[in-house]
Amino acid sequence: MRQDRSYPRVPREYQGIQVNHCKNSNCKYFGIPAKTDFHQGKDNYRLTGGKSSIISLKCKFCGKYSALKSNEGIYEEYQRIYNLHNPSELISCRNEKCKNHLTSVTEGKQFYSAYGKTKAGSKRYKCKACGKIFSFKGQANLRQRRKDVNSMVFRLLVNKGIMRRICEIVDIHPATLYSKINFIHKQCVLFSSHKEHNFFNDQEIKRLYVSTDRQEYVFNWGSQLDRRNVKLHSIGTADNVSGFVFGMHLDFDPTINSEELEKKVSEVNDYELPIPYRKYGRYWLQGDYVDHSLGLPIGKPSPPVTGSENEDGRFVNENLKRPSVGVQVRMDYTQFGHFYYLADLFQKVEKVRFFLDREPGIDAAVSSAFKNKVANSDVDAFFVSINKNLTVDQKKSLKAQGGKNLKRFFDENPGLTQKEAEIEYLIEAISGLSIDELSKNRISHPTSNMNEPQKTIQWITPRLNYENEHVARLYRLASLHSIDRFFMLVRRRLSVFERPIASASNQNRSWYGYSAYNPEIGMKLLDIFRVYYNYSLMGKDKSVPAARIGIVNKPVSLEEILEFIPSK
Repeated sequence: MRQDRSYPRVPREYQGIQVNHCKNSNCKYFGIPAKTDFHQGKDNYRLTGGKSSIISLKCKFCGKYSALKSNEGIYEEYQRIYNLHNPSELISCRNEKCKNHLTSVTEGKQFYSAYGKTKAGSKRYKCKACGKIFSFKGQANLRQRRKDVNSMVFRLLVNKGIMRRICEIVDIHPATLYSKINFIHKQCVLFSSHKEHNFFNDQEIKRLYVSTDRQEYVFNWGSQLDRRNVKLHSIGTADNVSGFVFGMHLDFDPTINSEELEKKVSEVNDYELPIPYRKYGRYWLQGDYVDHSLGLPIGKPSPPVTGSENEDGRFVNENLKRPSVGVQVRMDYTQFGHFYYLADLFQKVEKVRFFLDREPGIDAAVSSAFKNKVANSDVDAFFVSINKNLTVDQKKSLKAQGGKNLKRFFDENPGLTQKEAEIEYLIEAISGLSIDELSKNRISHPTSNMNEPQKTIQWITPRLNYENEHVARLYRLASLHSIDRFFMLVRRRLSVFERPIASASNQNRSWYGYSAYNPEIGMKLLDIFRVYYNYSLMGKDKSVPAARIGIVNKPVSLEEILEFIPSK
């Protein structure tokens, strides 16, 4: 590839992030970045592609390709996601010169002591570093009108309440409803941030087995003149043991004004650069939508890329448009941001096993965000594939067949348990396979259940230092059930994410009967539902995911979330 030398050979490191390296965990160049500037001399990488196609990095040692990414764009997306979980409201010492100025009162008694209340009932604190006394309003809903209906609105929202019907039932104006949604969202984020920050900072967790998948949402058109939908995607990760959902992130940034963004793009001539080298490369720009609708090559791939990282063309077509409010983020950057957020959250987790749906670029995002832990065998990743196009009868037939697969192992070893037979089946399936074969071959799971029929597993980070029995046990545990259950309940319990209504007269367009027009509302409802699901929605065991993982002792009432103040 003959590259324009007006920009770096590969995007430069930004805030400690450099993802442009070999992502094959068994290559000796894994995690070693390509040289960024031409004058630095040759390295082990060759660039392929060009301005009109995806620029990829080929490792000369193992032959694997990976798409170039903007490190600045990934860092900015990580920061956006991090800030979603860590609201800026900080109750701390007001003295800017004090060492406790940026230390929250929630950090404990070693920093602050309670100092009574003001006449208005607000809590007062004394800073133990500088002695300054300050107060904080102690009521979360102090400025809320119709406080009496907050709990009911919360309950209706997470039980498929339709916006107009909620207004009728509660007898409030639509503007009041959206104000309530903003308040409930704020309280949910404050509550979950406090609980999760304390838990993951204080606890050392031995193992996590987590599943990651994506879900698509379509928002309705808002104009008679332009009836194209807005299609967005979320990525979520859940613990397969407790069901706890660590994060659910939409490829949408509501804080960016699209017109102002286009002006900034013009000022720095971003359209003249390939996407990884752009200042604003993580966003879908107006010109990108136009180019794609005209069939121009904004993302035609060069040779096969790691995990099929090129995915630009999957997200726009002539029946889709950009959001009218906010800006759509490229999904590959949201994926990277999601996993960098998890890497930050899982710092004290000894080992993490990722079970990933086969989505473009998802393996590259894991390998980059957890680069050091992958290299040290503290993180493993597996693709999990299931057949989603089967009828109920076909699923039942496959479930019965699964029992026959294990019959030989039971016949030869009558004392085996179901679990032991499954492990023996998998040991036999992987025995003799080389590292390269393990990374390429899809191994069939010995059983087939109704939720995950015809399941196959592919090991993305194979190791030579693992015994076959250890590997077989990991294959046996591979599942997407936890995140898929959460996705199912999002569809069932949030009216704005119901399935579409289509008709022949719609010219391949779909009308989503109760869907929102503003993606920011959908984004907030996903946050609200994640907190409700983790802390309040009881399962058959009368417990909740947050209690099973150890963050709380029992299910949390909606009132407790709504009345939560960070100083408690």
